[in-house]
Amino acid sequence: MNFQISLAGRIVEIHSLFDKIRQNCEGYLLAEPERKEADILIEIIEEDLEREQAAVRQENKKTGMNARYAPEDLEVTAAYRKIGARMPAFDTFVMHGSVISTSGKGYMITAPSGIGKTTRSRIWTECIPESFIVNGDKPLLRVTQDSVYAYGTPWCGKEGWNANTGVPLKAIFLLERSEAGNRIIEMNLADAFPQLLHQTFRPDDPDANRKTLRLLQAMAGKIKVFRFCSEPTAEAVRLAWEKAGG
Repeated sequence: MNFQISLAGRIVEIHSLFDKIRQNCEGYLLAEPERKEADILIEIIEEDLEREQAAVRQENKKTGMNARYAPEDLEVTAAYRKIGARMPAFDTFVMHGSVISTSGKGYMITAPSGIGKTTRSRIWTECIPESFIVNGDKPLLRVTQDSVYAYGTPWCGKEGWNANTGVPLKAIFLLERSEAGNRIIEMNLADAFPQLLHQTFRPDDPDANRKTLRLLQAMAGKIKVFRFCSEPTAEAVRLAWEKAGG
């Protein structure tokens, strides 16, 4: 089966083995009259599922877990991996993090899994007016000459937080746990680069990987980056928003 979706202003056509991925992309689907020539064509084959299964086994070995996924779930992951590998050609890349829109501006919280970005994102939407989550886990970031834009995608974490929209990204917060109060320190991109890179999807293709690194570097001067040492409180989130100029 095949269908088209709109992601970060690009048309992506997916040829899939199972129907679950189409269901996963509900809200981003293009109706038949809207279909046109695709910017990106993704075809999932059995070898893609085998690679994803091998990655799961490797992660289980590293963590001691025993996670198992059905083939249709592996296809969902494989498709976004392929999309992420093609997006740098359009000055766009995938970053692990949660993007919140407040009054039409985007704010991103990123951290390794388990640190608390989901908790802070939820608190943000509850305590700061005119806020909603654009994507809770794997947004697309597009770098232009003057700005950075963050886009929702159907790949958004187990909470399912996403919206088919894009917002100009104003700041990225590098989240750290804190038990000694809240500290928010502005950083230059050079100092923040290793942490940002760690949260960025890097394609296997050498050219796409190099382009991703250049896009990260090109964000300098376009957004603010903060070290966000935070307790999971409304006070911490409000302070972050104010520091970013909210």
